Amino acid sequence: MKYYPYLRGRQVELVLLGKMAEEHLLSSDIVPIIEPVRDYSLTLRTLEKLCRAQQTFYLVDTPKVGQYYLSEQPKYPYEEFFAEPQCLRALHYTGQPTFSAEPDLLIYPFDFLASRKLAPPADFNGKQLLPALAQPADFPPERLIVGESPFHFQKLADYQKMPDEFFSNTLMYFDHKALAGVSDFLLGPARYIEKSYPRPGLVLHLTYQDPFGNLRIRHFVSAVIDSFQAPKERFFEAMTQVRQWCARHPLYAPKTAALRELEDYFARRAFPGMPGIKRLTWQHHLEVVAALLAQRNGTMKGETDENDDETS
Repeated sequence: MKYYPYLRGRQVELVLLGKMAEEHLLSSDIVPIIEPVRDYSLTLRTLEKLCRAQQTFYLVDTPKVGQYYLSEQPKYPYEEFFAEPQCLRALHYTGQPTFSAEPDLLIYPFDFLASRKLAPPADFNGKQLLPALAQPADFPPERLIVGESPFHFQKLADYQKMPDEFFSNTLMYFDHKALAGVSDFLLGPARYIEKSYPRPGLVLHLTYQDPFGNLRIRHFVSAVIDSFQAPKERFFEAMTQVRQWCARHPLYAPKTAALRELEDYFARRAFPGMPGIKRLTWQHHLEVVAALLAQRNGTMKGETDENDDETS
């Protein structure tokens, strides 16, 4: 089983993937799905880094959100990457019987009811990504990727009331069904948001594995939540809670490279910026999931399962 994080190709997501590829932090159990949403050179540079790192990924050839799909003649086209063995083609599936180019992955609508109305295409041997509970009963499980969206934005006051909550048990629950894997939007919603706006206060979302194999998420909220001022101080307030929680729960708090980098910022009294915080908390989540899968699959970073070919 593998993890297929679905990333929209915005700057933070691309910087995240490029940096993890350069530092060889992406496990062979993680296969990113990238949907280009902006027409800029950073997309191409990131895809080049993934290919150089021998990191398998899916590239959505039919983006449906953002600005890229509106461009008739993109300035930075990505089609040449489909010639690379690491770059696999993904398409949004709307029920069409034929395809202009044979895909390796079909992505069904994220809406459960819309997906249930679509019949699987005949004679298609690639993988298919469907929402949980929308899978055809007779579909080969080894070609099925279960999609979910467990993260939900809330007000900071609500995070304070419930600082620790269940995130997902999909990896554990579906492990015995021999599925290809699971997919989600990391620490973001399924609904695409073109532009985010600042809000008062600050929260750090960190996932961890509990003793039962479930993924849980801890919300570390700054002491001040009603002011836009001094985001650097709000970061230090939240990181103080992170350090205290890690000291109290050393078995739960995974020492990921991302968490160590956040602690380094705190120790130097430096501020990574809001994009940097998002990148590092998302990287932390990827590292936590990779460790969980390594326990189940018996793989470590850089190892490849010779019996698990994405194109088969």
